[in-house]
Amino acid sequence: MDKKKKLLLCKEVDWPIINDGIILPPELNHVFGQTKVGKMLEESKVKTVRIILDGRVYYAQVVTTTSGDKGKADTGLKLSYSKNSPLANKFKSLFKHSYDSYMSKRKRREKDELFTDLTKKEYLCLYSTKYLDTFYAEAILANNADDFIFTHDDGIYKSFGYSGDIVRVLHTIGRNKYYRANWKALVLKFHDAWKAHQNCILLNHNSKFIWGNEVELNLDEKIGDVFGLSIENKEFIREIEEEDLIQLIWLDKLDFSDFKKLVSTLFTKSIEKAERKAIKDEITSLDATASHYIHEESKKIIENIQKELNAFKDLTSQYSERMVELINRISTQEAEINDLKETIKELNEKKKAQEELRSIKEELIEVKNLLKSYEKV
Repeated sequence: MDKKKKLLLCKEVDWPIINDGIILPPELNHVFGQTKVGKMLEESKVKTVRIILDGRVYYAQVVTTTSGDKGKADTGLKLSYSKNSPLANKFKSLFKHSYDSYMSKRKRREKDELFTDLTKKEYLCLYSTKYLDTFYAEAILANNADDFIFTHDDGIYKSFGYSGDIVRVLHTIGRNKYYRANWKALVLKFHDAWKAHQNCILLNHNSKFIWGNEVELNLDEKIGDVFGLSIENKEFIREIEEEDLIQLIWLDKLDFSDFKKLVSTLFTKSIEKAERKAIKDEITSLDATASHYIHEESKKIIENIQKELNAFKDLTSQYSERMVELINRISTQEAEINDLKETIKELNEKKKAQEELRSIKEELIEVKNLLKSYEKV
């Protein structure tokens, strides 16, 4: 950031910001209340200031306010503007999410919740400049101003014009093949939207601004020496206007990369800052996406593992039941085998007894025959 610019405050957008003004913190009284070096705004006096937003100048007043009981009243400052002023209208269109949320609540007459419960926050940041009566403003939108939402129809062009920042537009075009193929039309639409801002005037400053970005080159350098090309009826960098750059896009020898390089040369510090911010935001977005993806994938993996564990438990339970059944069957069969062995043993014993009886019978028959033979003698 330019050393001459310093962040003063970054305030969540509420109804007063959209409608009529900002109560300034006491610690900033010396910044907003200073009319000349060493001289502060007197009570009941008004200081007119310029607010630079999206490359345009809007006017507001710094006024004194009092709060507390009589005799103990504290004097403070307020950045004030009427509800129908160009600045208020700009805030209404710029902070559309907040404005629509508040208006919706007002229509439903939920006055107790009028200034609370916004699901998506938006912020207004104010920066000082080297001038006591000039301040830069930056909007941080609910949907993130760096992320353009496009469709392949007329809406694509409106999105480019909305940002008011050629640096961001070119960075976005360069990241998308479809946009690069239509870069001239997109730059033209951006330029038309930039010109269409109403109720405001172009910045008249000692510095040189093009499309709201401060030119970082030496303004007294010659165009041909810097860019190696000529612009009709223009010789020095300080003479370049937005329309001159628009005319350059029709040169046959100038492609998107050349145009982006030209703009980069004009706004070196600005474009580097914007690209660093865009890259940082992209990394943040990727990190969030990756975290969400990892979370979802981890959740799926855990669910699958849990299912497999449950299936394994069911299988183990079934296996255990089968094992118990099998063991019981084996025990029963072992008992039957033992019974069969006993039966076989008994049968063997009976067979042996029968053989002994048969042997005795045979011996008796021999004795009987022997006796008969003695009787004959």
